[in-house]
Amino acid sequence: MRPLSCKLMVRALAALMLALASMQAIAQPPPTATDGKRFALVIGNRSYIRGPLDNPGNDAFVMDAVLRQLGFAVELRYDLTRSRMNSELDELSRRAKGAEAVLVYYSGHGVQDRGKNFLLPVDTMLSDSSSIPEMSVSVDKALDVLKRSGARVTIMILDACRNTPSENGRSRGGAGLELMKSAEGTLIAFSTAPGAVAADGKAGGNSVFTEALAKSLAEPKRSAEGVFKRVREIVATVSQRKQVPWLNSGLTGEFIFNSGEKAVVIPVIPANPTTVASTSRARDVTRQIAAPSTTRWRETRSPEEWLQVDWEIAQRVKRISVDDLSELTGRAYDGDAKAQVILGDAFQYGIRTGAGEIRSNPDAMRWYQQAGNRGYPLAQVRIGEMYYESRGVDRNLAESKRWLELAAAQGLERARINLLQLRMHGSATPPDPKELLDAWKGLMLNYIPKPSAPPPK
Repeated sequence: MRPLSCKLMVRALAALMLALASMQAIAQPPPTATDGKRFALVIGNRSYIRGPLDNPGNDAFVMDAVLRQLGFAVELRYDLTRSRMNSELDELSRRAKGAEAVLVYYSGHGVQDRGKNFLLPVDTMLSDSSSIPEMSVSVDKALDVLKRSGARVTIMILDACRNTPSENGRSRGGAGLELMKSAEGTLIAFSTAPGAVAADGKAGGNSVFTEALAKSLAEPKRSAEGVFKRVREIVATVSQRKQVPWLNSGLTGEFIFNSGEKAVVIPVIPANPTTVASTSRARDVTRQIAAPSTTRWRETRSPEEWLQVDWEIAQRVKRISVDDLSELTGRAYDGDAKAQVILGDAFQYGIRTGAGEIRSNPDAMRWYQQAGNRGYPLAQVRIGEMYYESRGVDRNLAESKRWLELAAAQGLERARINLLQLRMHGSATPPDPKELLDAWKGLMLNYIPKPSAPPPK
């Protein structure tokens, strides 16, 4: 047999090392959490399609910082859809195999239905009580997922008894959450008593419950039950007993959050915490009508091109149903102006549900504002029309004119015709009839939709 050349020997040695490494990897089980490890998922849902909240983003930001100082490996998430909430819970259970403790903190909307508690994702659209289980996350099922981890202690903290969002885009009084029994090794903490509603707190701060919880966790050597009893004392006193937190504990041993080895610092809340956390997707839904931050859209298009996009939006809205909202809302929260206008039109003209249609002019205006404030002319023209027709806002011809002029300056024939109509009904110098006729002719001549174009997503 001829001896191997130097080059072949190197190749053979490399192949042998690779084979040995592969065998070692196969022989060893995948790494899992060891005893003494703590894992947490912190969720702050505030940017709801309807009924947005002021403070869950702040609450999640503070709890993330505090739990990290207490030795938890934390995943911080903002504004989760239903599918994302379920996948994050599954992932937490997988990571926390055999851990000392697994914890979920949730701040956002919660609701009870037929004796069961549910957490509401940001894409929830409640039309009647029968839709709640299909459009939300069951607390019971979430606990079952966490128990599969085999962690010694399972903790669920629910700052989730705010008013439930109603169909008119505002909030309505709810019955809070239902009393739950805790299984062995499980602790469930509620921000208020069963059947009661919790306060969201002052805008820009924390909820009353989360503020008290952060302070109590910073106090050393309290048992888990002791922490939440202290929270109850603080919240009941601050709220003059209008809000009394509740605790169900099935813990059989003592669990200490804070060993006292080092001081816990409660962080200062930044102006927009969702833009600070690297693990989040920053989303900010403006809730008030304000002057646009920019008057022109980043892309210049011809009048014909804008008419084509407007036609595509109209076709998309004709087909929209409640099942489309998760994907569409995700795009809208990520800054997709076209998706924001589609959502606005859907709320204005109706979203099909199993029980009929959902309409909400305030929600439509809120979505138009997201795109209009960034200069998107198809949103600006709609805002002008809403002001003119008193839909979702009080009638204001001056505001209508301002928004329509912004859209017309970017080539929207629709805005130009609306401005002529404004002059006819609200100006001392109405337009010449020929001017109005010419505008209509221009609109009809330019509006040549492309039937062969694929339907917009």
